[in-house]
Amino acid sequence: MPASRLSVICIRPQGSANIGAIARVMANFGLDDLYLVAPECPVDEQSYRMACHGDGVLRRARVVDALPPLLPQFHGLIGTCGRTDSSAFGAPLSPAAAAAAVRPLADRYPLAVVLGPEDHGLSNEELKLCRWIVRIPTASPYASLNIAQAAAILLYELCARPDGAAPPAARFRPATAAEMEAFYRHLRDLLLDVGFLHADNPERIMYTLRRLLGRSGPDRRELKILRGIVRQAAWALGQAGWRGRRRGGPDSGGIRPDRT
Repeated sequence: MPASRLSVICIRPQGSANIGAIARVMANFGLDDLYLVAPECPVDEQSYRMACHGDGVLRRARVVDALPPLLPQFHGLIGTCGRTDSSAFGAPLSPAAAAAAVRPLADRYPLAVVLGPEDHGLSNEELKLCRWIVRIPTASPYASLNIAQAAAILLYELCARPDGAAPPAARFRPATAAEMEAFYRHLRDLLLDVGFLHADNPERIMYTLRRLLGRSGPDRRELKILRGIVRQAAWALGQAGWRGRRRGGPDSGGIRPDRT
């Protein structure tokens, strides 16, 4: 994918040397757009020493307070995860599978790789903002990679072009990450009101819905239709006098989706 379309976002980085090593890897692949979200260490002499010829990436790096405000800039986030289980986020993709998944968008729209802090990785709240989740397969029992090593493997796969041919242009512009988040909030509210989601743990099913819709990659027209369906359903329920339950699922005899 073109380097100009791919950014790197480091969440709460803890090591100055790691920041520099990531900048060096980015420069290796022609990338220069780096965000540091709530860094827990400075960009210092050690960072520049590790960056070598990637020092320009460090000079241009932008420091921000949180991940959500960055969403409007990107059409999708590629989150990294060290978990071996599928969990509610679905089975993580390998770097090669992630590269294949993002390729239809990568030539035309800005995307970002999101790297978590060195000790615990991305939180559930951060992972749910990511359209694709990637795990680098390693041998157990020691599966942990240094964050810069992980960045090198992932960026290599994302920046490689196997055939040199650009994909055909899409008719409609894909929905942005921020537009998808607005839809998920709207959908979540409706599903809570009709009792489809359990009020004590609505995110369990919402994570699955996020993965499902993330794989489909709706464009703006398709997302407008989905939002229209949700809006019309909410309006119809209001016209019928529905006040909402926000309990745990359908009445007796129905299927409680959060227990299947």
